[in-house]
Amino acid sequence: MRRVVGYGMSHVAARLVCQPVGVATADLDAVERSGGFAQNERRTYKTLGLCAERDAMVCVGAGTNTYDAKTVTNPSGGSLIKGHPLGAAGMAQCLALTYPLR
Repeated sequence: MRRVVGYGMSHVAARLVCQPVGVATADLDAVERSGGFAQNERRTYKTLGLCAERDAMVCVGAGTNTYDAKTVTNPSGGSLIKGHPLGAAGMAQCLALTYPLR
């Protein structure tokens, strides 16, 4: 089932984005991850390398994904807070990360 929902594809994409610039996902200050369903959160933490394979729920419970943590996940609130408008949610997440960088 993980293959069907793109688990492997997310892992490869994260590696292809980070390797050329010499960073690991664990080095990022903020991550906007897509996901219109709460259960996808723990899957993407693992696939993006933000936590160990079996530690996603421990990481979330410890607050390693929120403000004052090493890597803030979905500072904009993510897709769920926006009502998950298809197409528009991804653009809103890109803008949410772009404004602080400017």
